[in-house]
Amino acid sequence: MRNIVTISKTGNIKTATVKKVEAKNLYKKCKYRKDTNFKLRNTWKHDDHWISVYAKDSGRAGSENKYELPPPIACVLYFGTMAIIKHTNEAVVDEEIQDFIKEDWLKVYEKLMGGFEDLEDEETSEDELENIPKELKTKAGYLKDGFVVSDDVEDEDYVSQGSELEEDGTESGTESGEEEANYGGETEEEEEDKDDDKEDDDESEMSENDPASELSEEEYNY
Repeated sequence: MRNIVTISKTGNIKTATVKKVEAKNLYKKCKYRKDTNFKLRNTWKHDDHWISVYAKDSGRAGSENKYELPPPIACVLYFGTMAIIKHTNEAVVDEEIQDFIKEDWLKVYEKLMGGFEDLEDEETSEDELENIPKELKTKAGYLKDGFVVSDDVEDEDYVSQGSELEEDGTESGTESGEEEANYGGETEEEEEDKDDDKEDDDESEMSENDPASELSEEEYNY
């Protein structure tokens, strides 16, 4: 009894058990009635043994095998189910076919594909700001991109910016009368009281200069 690996057209990998492994009869384990166009397609050297794949390179539309094989046949289109075997020497000899299961193929496949990069480790090992010059970063280590406020900015800059906003007519969040009072100025109410006092003074002055005002009350008595 020997095990071989089969890969269906949908990419499903299975371990298949064969009573007697013969290269010429591998098509039967792939559910084909005939061996038409079912041939050895490639052989890879792995450690101290060899791995070979058997498949069809023609077939009906819709039966294309979607599984990506390692180079140099990564871009070759095959059809239906494929069979993969392990053997001792490069040339396939029935007596030298070894036991081969799904887990073994997955390990071989990873190595033949060049390994898979661990993106998480790569991201954590590299600091994106590590190679940025110090003059382009703030004291806290952030990039000066116009959004992060630099630690070197003085408080006066914020005051001047606030003043410019008020000169442009932007609301400062406080009533104008309150601001004037806070800075030692006069409120609108105080200015109105002054205007009223000024009007009273003007009326008093006018009454003193008016000749009619010099007439006493007695001159109106009859």
